[in-house]
Amino acid sequence: DFASIVVAWNGSRQAARAMVYSMPFLRASRKVTLLVAGSKPEEVNAPYLARHLQRHGIAAEIDGIDPGAVSGRARGRALLE
Repeated sequence: DFASIVVAWNGSRQAARAMVYSMPFLRASRKVTLLVAGSKPEEVNAPYLARHLQRHGIAAEIDGIDPGAVSGRARGRALLE
C-alpha cells in the first residue's frame, strides 16, 4: 500500500502508456497527484485523465508547477513541496 504517488503528466503517448502500466500501483495508493509542469492542465488533458482514473476507482488531484528558469535543485525542491 502506497501513501502517495505523484505522476508527471504532459499528455504525450509515452505518458499515457506509462499510466496504463502504472494502474496497479495507482490503485494501491491512498493519494494520487497528477503533476503538470510548464503547461496549463487543460492543455494536456489532465482533467480528462483525472475523470478516467476516477472511473477506475482512483481519486486523483491535479497540481501544476511552472519550472521557469530555475536550477534543477530548485525544481526538485518545488516537487517535494
